[in-house]
Amino acid sequence: MFGLLLVAAETYAWVVLVLDYFQTLWPLNRQPVSMPIPLDQCPSVDLLVPTYNEPLSVVKPTIYAALGIDWPKEKLNVYLLDDGSREEFREFAASVGVNYVVRPTHEHARAGNINHALRTRCRSDFVSIFDCDHVPTRAFLQMTIGWFIKDTKLEMMQTPHHFFSLDPFERNLGCFRRTPNESSLFYGLVQDGNDTWDAAFFCGSCAVLHRTALDEIGGISVETVTEDAHTSLRLHRRGCTSAYILIPQVAGLATESLSAHIGQRILWARGMVQIFRLDNPLFGEGLKWAQRLCYANAMLHFLSGIPRLIFLLAPLAFLLCHAYIIYASALADRHLHAAAYAVYQPDQLAHSGSLAPLLLERGV
Repeated sequence: MFGLLLVAAETYAWVVLVLDYFQTLWPLNRQPVSMPIPLDQCPSVDLLVPTYNEPLSVVKPTIYAALGIDWPKEKLNVYLLDDGSREEFREFAASVGVNYVVRPTHEHARAGNINHALRTRCRSDFVSIFDCDHVPTRAFLQMTIGWFIKDTKLEMMQTPHHFFSLDPFERNLGCFRRTPNESSLFYGLVQDGNDTWDAAFFCGSCAVLHRTALDEIGGISVETVTEDAHTSLRLHRRGCTSAYILIPQVAGLATESLSAHIGQRILWARGMVQIFRLDNPLFGEGLKWAQRLCYANAMLHFLSGIPRLIFLLAPLAFLLCHAYIIYASALADRHLHAAAYAVYQPDQLAHSGSLAPLLLERGV
């Protein structure tokens, strides 16, 4: 039993490693496309900023930056989606001239909040979604919309999540700006590699989606807690094309506490496992084989805690149960015995049933 568990853990690690190499084999490094049409002919965009219990001081910079995006004002509609129904947010929205949206019920959390706005208020050609603590740059739409005009089959464009504040590990270990954090791996290499295989994921923020494609799949997915990845999976199943530009167009706040950081990762893990169970990318129609592998690897990544526990606890099988879960080959065994003869007397080795107990007895 111990041996089979260890083999399963090693097999998992090997499979994920191979899939990682496949994902990052050829980063596309897509470059922005300049707007091929005059600004007065640009498509209309609904920019959504969903909130729930965040303080107004965090939301204000995002709204101000959204209003300053370089886009025709009559073609840009900013919506503050307040799922907490707070009066101070209503007053702020009225004071700066943005649309304020609340809903009578609060089902499906963030995804339900966005879908309510899409059904009741939004009518533009494109939808852009920002977390309330992600401040967009002035050129965000000009850096992204150009690709939609060049490639009429493109339905989703994602940009990196860039954080200007320290996460708990960077704060406590003092490695900020000296050691890349985990988001640099995903947004700097994995997503760029996914773009090669037309498998760039929607990450919930800093993205632009075509409204018609969203309508075709019924809006943002509500079946899992990671509605962003599930939405992009459903888009790809319908044959939609996605893209990724490795140029940060947003600055956001990282998680402030260790509990919030771990809670966020647990949420991602729960959602990916839910997708893997309910809408497994390895099965079903609509996905290319490369897309299936990229999605599967993203979901398998969040199961890595189980093999790590097996690796850490595997030595206990011998220490506590005296179970030999790894046997050396005949060639390796011969070399070990030859080396042991240089340390132990031949008669001691001959009377020992195994080399390992003897070594442990002598403190080796």
